[in-house]
Amino acid sequence: MIKNTIIYTVGAMIPKFLVFMLLPLYTNYLVPNEYAIVSTITAYNSLLIILFGLGFQSSTVRIYYGIESKLDKNKFLIQTFLFLIIVGILFSLILFFLKDFFGPVIFKNISFDPYFEMLIIFTFFSSFQIIPFIAMRLKEQPFQFLFYNLFYSLVYLIFNVYFLVIQQQGVYGIIKGIICSNIVAAVFLFIYMYKQFAFKFNLISNWKAHLGYVKFSLPFIFHMLAWSIFSVSDRIVIERYDSLYNLGIYSLGTQLVSTVMIIINSLNAAINPRIFKEYSSKKFIPEKFMNKILFGSIFIIGTISVGLDQLIHPIIKIIGSDSYQVNYSFVKYLLIGAILHTAYIYLAVPLFIHKKSVLISTITISTAAMNIVLNLFLIHKVGFHGVAIATMISKATLVLLIAMAIRKYDVGYKFPFRKLIVLTLFFGLVLLVL
Repeated sequence: MIKNTIIYTVGAMIPKFLVFMLLPLYTNYLVPNEYAIVSTITAYNSLLIILFGLGFQSSTVRIYYGIESKLDKNKFLIQTFLFLIIVGILFSLILFFLKDFFGPVIFKNISFDPYFEMLIIFTFFSSFQIIPFIAMRLKEQPFQFLFYNLFYSLVYLIFNVYFLVIQQQGVYGIIKGIICSNIVAAVFLFIYMYKQFAFKFNLISNWKAHLGYVKFSLPFIFHMLAWSIFSVSDRIVIERYDSLYNLGIYSLGTQLVSTVMIIINSLNAAINPRIFKEYSSKKFIPEKFMNKILFGSIFIIGTISVGLDQLIHPIIKIIGSDSYQVNYSFVKYLLIGAILHTAYIYLAVPLFIHKKSVLISTITISTAAMNIVLNLFLIHKVGFHGVAIATMISKATLVLLIAMAIRKYDVGYKFPFRKLIVLTLFFGLVLLVL
């Protein structure tokens, strides 16, 4: 498990690391106002991709381990992959048809033409990643996952350099490069799925069962949307109620913090299948096994967060032009939020095991709504630094609510809440004091 976890983590970090390596290019060819446009497009993509995925990003692992036959498991994966492509086509056509309505609604300080159309195309082709990424983990194919991310990163690099440096197309060129990279990647993943499953199954015979999977997955849309709000609502609020310059500064800070988030999500993606596998075979989660995962993950993320906080200003000084040399103290609050995010992931395991998707969605929607309110309140009180504080407070509330909810659902493991609180507070105080 450790070997695969490391490979999955490295593979998932490669594209993020590439974006980080490209930051000096972006910050020298783009002013903060232009960098803010790139950040806003990627923020809205993370929201739209949830709709295009119909909640299967969260439900696929649980459904897969609930299916007994290997053949039926493979049918489920390929049917879901093709089904989501059809859903993506329909959603894209609807959004294109209604672009004159939705474009001005979601963009205030950014021209919706051509960026709204580019956002739709970007989201459609990036949705091809959803099922193949999960399939690679479920089938324990870490090297295929690593190879894909290396391939995608190389294509991404080529297109970005070509459109930004050679063609001198600025922010428009960067987004065009992102789209072209995802088109190439979509073709690659389609070929991967064909070779893995050969598309030989009767895709109609099992649709009745698949409709049940869709019914189980749909509530996760609200859960995932709510969770995504924690990641992007801050940038959306700044775009609407502050300046594009401040949004560019904030986006650069969040981009650096995203390196921590990718480690968290990679650990989760690699470890979660093992947790469900342990529970499926033993009908309980071993205490020693879960303690190692829970405290080990928080210790790793906490240590990385403290280190990154100390390096933020030196990094910005190296990679950024003069227009980016400002105060980045808001990053502390985002890093504390990342540590809380780690605790949330594993605390929520009992709710996923017992298929309490509605309860999970209710909790995340409630805290996401609180996050929006806090964003709107604090941005007027303390500026764009306030949205980072709002994120920290909201994630702390989310962890508290999840901790209260899981007490009713037995998985053979009692979470050591006191030790968890002490460890989380320790790293939080270190970040605030230093």
